[in-house]
Amino acid sequence: MSRALIAFLVLAAAAPPGRSQTGYAEGVEAIEAARIAAARGAFAAETDPVLRQRGLARLHVVAGDPGGGVAEAARGLALAPADLRLLFWASQGSLWLASDELAERYTGELARAVEAAADLTAEERVAWQEQAERYRAQSRDLVLRRHAREAAVGRARLLSLAVLALLALALALLASGALPQPR
Repeated sequence: MSRALIAFLVLAAAAPPGRSQTGYAEGVEAIEAARIAAARGAFAAETDPVLRQRGLARLHVVAGDPGGGVAEAARGLALAPADLRLLFWASQGSLWLASDELAERYTGELARAVEAAADLTAEERVAWQEQAERYRAQSRDLVLRRHAREAAVGRARLLSLAVLALLALALALLASGALPQPR
């Protein structure tokens, strides 16, 4: 694992300075110990609503429920639209769901929030920028794959229509006697 990735994961797990970390920190510890029920209880007890939503978003994604993670992150983003960690979990969940529309939205918001964040050190900024760019690249890949699928479906429909038109023409020619009848 690269140093940048390790530094980023530490940053993503940390609560911002000056904020309550009691329920949030307990929840993170419970997730790391695979105690999901304990994590849910700890996050529910968190008095800071942004930290609560951040923890719940993380819990859902880590527990294999990316849709729940995106929903919890969205609730938190209604309170703190530029929260990097909420945008991180929303981006990760939407990429996992392969929802190109959600991924484009959240990865774009993450990139913009990183650029606008005034409280990041130079090292933190680089780590967040690298993560945001990785997520943006994955989001662009989802969009390209959707376009490729749509193009393939379009070609398949066109081919189906051509085959149907040829069958209709053949039947019409058989019915009119222009083609010899099979024996």
